[in-house]
Amino acid sequence: MMISPPIPDNRQAPYGIPPLGKKIKAFRPIKNVRFHALDPEFHKYDNLEQCILASAIKAIDFGFTKGFACYGKKIKFQDL
Repeated sequence: MMISPPIPDNRQAPYGIPPLGKKIKAFRPIKNVRFHALDPEFHKYDNLEQCILASAIKAIDFGFTKGFACYGKKIKFQDL
């Protein structure tokens, strides 16, 4: 499982970082059914720390709700 929280620039959120003036091509657009992009909801947070923490929690919860495989074993929340 890989989690990559988006970092807003200062045009997307008041707490965002200034744009670097060029595009960073570290991540390619998601075009695979094995990857899921979640809405970052930048407007819900007051600072970058809150945004990154909430994004990571949201992604982990989504991963365990949807389920994923690790060494051929399915890991997923169970209904009790």
